[in-house]
Amino acid sequence: LKTKRKAGVIKYPEGASMFFTSEDEGVPGVEALTPADEKTKKRLDKLNDMVMFRFGGTGVWQAVQAAAELRKPVVAFPVRSLTNFSADADDATQVFANAILMKAGSTIRQLAHAVNFELAKRLLYAEGLKGRLSETDVVEEGLVCRFVAG
Repeated sequence: LKTKRKAGVIKYPEGASMFFTSEDEGVPGVEALTPADEKTKKRLDKLNDMVMFRFGGTGVWQAVQAAAELRKPVVAFPVRSLTNFSADADDATQVFANAILMKAGSTIRQLAHAVNFELAKRLLYAEGLKGRLSETDVVEEGLVCRFVAG
């Protein structure tokens, strides 16, 4: 569906329960769509009957949402400077340039590993806005930290 949408053959908002082609009348914007060839029409009709109509959509968006609900990620922001929150010590324009999604219950060492494998191996501790963090401290939602390696 994404490929046909990009090619201008169908009008399909992501997560919608139906799509439209140039043959659908009364739908705004379908006049600008490229008419589909016979092979594509058959495939789209089959997809519409076998998936969209029966299940109310492809289910991809619902699956992604359900997976995120089962285990909500924790967002952490590793920075090089805790004074200006930049990702580069020399360039203060890249504020909060990195956001790392971690599983709930992840440790500071696991966060360091997500940033860089070598950093995790040489990690001494991390500094957060509330002070020093050990490698076994749990990453909390919205954590801003700077890593110190030896």
